[in-house]
Amino acid sequence: MHAAPRPSPSSWMCHQLLVCIASVATFCKERYRKGENEREAVSDEREAWHATANAGNV
Repeated sequence: MHAAPRPSPSSWMCHQLLVCIASVATFCKERYRKGENEREAVSDEREAWHATANAGNV
């Protein structure tokens, strides 16, 4: 299969669309992962606070 000298507009648009979707998906995945890490950190802090509060009550 030989490479075409210039891709047709429709295949170029299709390729650009795929690249765009892939980059958006990657961006969303990173944001989601970052959000999960932040939620875990907050719950860890809350647990630590409860542990110290309970220790103070005993």
